[in-house]
This record gives sequence, C-alpha cells and structure tokens, in this order.
Amino acid sequence: MRMTVVAPLWYEHYLSGLYGSRSYHGYVGEVDFQRWRGDVERVIGTIKKCIDLNVVSDQKHIRDLVVACERGAESIHKSGSLDEGACAAIKTLSTLCFLLIGEHPNHFFESRPFAEKYWYLKGERSIGYTQTPNQKAKAIVNLERWGQIGDASKQTIQSLYHRMGSEQFIEWFKSEYTEEYLEWF
Repeated sequence: MRMTVVAPLWYEHYLSGLYGSRSYHGYVGEVDFQRWRGDVERVIGTIKKCIDLNVVSDQKHIRDLVVACERGAESIHKSGSLDEGACAAIKTLSTLCFLLIGEHPNHFFESRPFAEKYWYLKGERSIGYTQTPNQKAKAIVNLERWGQIGDASKQTIQSLYHRMGSEQFIEWFKSEYTEEYLEWF
C-alpha cells in the first residue's frame, strides 16, 4: 500500500518560502511519504547549512548542533512510517531549539522536573543576539514597511536609509525617534 502525507496549503507556502515556488507549487493534498521524508531531510540539511553560516559559538556547541542535524536527518531517512518520521522530525527540531537556546535539558532521573529551576538552560552558554549598524538599519526599514513606524506608503525612512548609509541613518533615527529606538534596540 502506498503511504501518503496530507500536506496543507500553508505547508506548501512554507516550503515555497524556503526554496522558491517553482520547487513546491502544487505541494498540497496527498504527497508520497518518501517525497515528504526527503523534503524534511532537505529542511534539516538547510538548517545545518544555516548553522554553519550564521552561528558564532564555541566549537562544542557548533559540533552538538551539527551532530543533531546529522542524526536527525538519518533518523528521518530511516523512518518506515509517517508516525516514525513525524516523531523523528519533532525530536530533531526540538533538540535544535533547545541547543540554540543554550543546552539540551536532561531530566531523565528527575521525578517531577516542572519548576522553573529545571528550565534555565544557561549552564554552558547563554543566547544573545547582536546587530551590526547595517542590520539595525534594515530592521528599521522593515518596521516602516510593516506599518509600525512612519508611513509605509511614502517609504520616507527607506529612502533616507538608501541616501545616508547605515551608520549615519542610525544616528538620524536615534535623534528623530529616540523613544522607538530605545524600545527596539
């Protein structure tokens, strides 16, 4: 019997957002299990590539993230049913989330690990995001585009960004929108 996965339209849109609409147009309804499994492996591989390109951390952390991707892709590849494949995908993605937050919890020998003290995942590292002036400037431009500041229809902030350059634009924004700058950054 042929195994299939019923893929909703939002999943097609998600995959199209990652890999382009040409690759996933029509990826809705019944999808062959083996194709679905390959696509989940592709997503895990893409996450691994993004870790290599974007995560700055200690070597152990990077290695743990890469190994989680590799083991997850292998588990998904070996899965013989949708249930097994879905469980492998959930385990892989939740492991990656915990590792990216700081470390994977291990409460195997705890009887009731529900209190907050069990969920501080800062033993080896803490997550902290930084932004270059160029990244801050692009974030501000996107805030205008999404209508959270200025007038999106006029795109005044965006045009100033393109005329000034990142660092001068950030200084202008700080002086004109001091409260917003302090709230966001």
